[in-house]
Amino acid sequence: MLTGIPLVGHTIIAARTSHMLDRVVVSTDDERIAKTARLFGADVPFFRPHELSRDETPLLPVIKHAVVSVERSSSHPVDIVAILQPTSPFRTSSQIDAAIRKIIRSKADTVVSVCKMQHHPWWAVKVVDGHVMPFFSYRKLNTERQKLPQAYRETGGIYITKRHVLMNLNKLLGPDTRPIILDRISSLDIDDEADFLMAESLAEKCGVLRKKRASPSRR
Repeated sequence: MLTGIPLVGHTIIAARTSHMLDRVVVSTDDERIAKTARLFGADVPFFRPHELSRDETPLLPVIKHAVVSVERSSSHPVDIVAILQPTSPFRTSSQIDAAIRKIIRSKADTVVSVCKMQHHPWWAVKVVDGHVMPFFSYRKLNTERQKLPQAYRETGGIYITKRHVLMNLNKLLGPDTRPIILDRISSLDIDDEADFLMAESLAEKCGVLRKKRASPSRR
């Protein structure tokens, strides 16, 4: 629960207030999550099989299963898939729409949300046999920050990809992948307790989740 709304609810609200999405579908194997998803207005037309619901299950087969299941239950084939993970509660409907418009206008295979990295990867180190070693050369390690090329990371909040990339190329990111650059707050991805505490602070003290987070649907 974040500001009284479950994480999946925040993502469903962002998806349902998008102007570019035709349908909002939640993939889950859990009855409680399904009930919550429907309460907030999402469709749950299938349940994810057990073999795709383990902690170590990668995202791609889950999405492919969802595409096949949706197409079987609908007369309309899937064209573009927006993958919106519930661990990114600050990603907005306008950002989703911007990403979808970009994939349409650019004719790219995929659009993915990224943000600027706070710490440049050229400064990364590793520990080998108890010793600190650079991932890259010391020349790069000692380069002034201002002279380094800007580095970005995927936020995990928005993946917009075309059907053929998922189903034919068996990938999440196609050969022509374009970015949509998000700010640091929109890019917050909740992976552990520390991330959640930061999300709570942002939501409650900074008012990031504004009143547009409407009440759930009663349908």
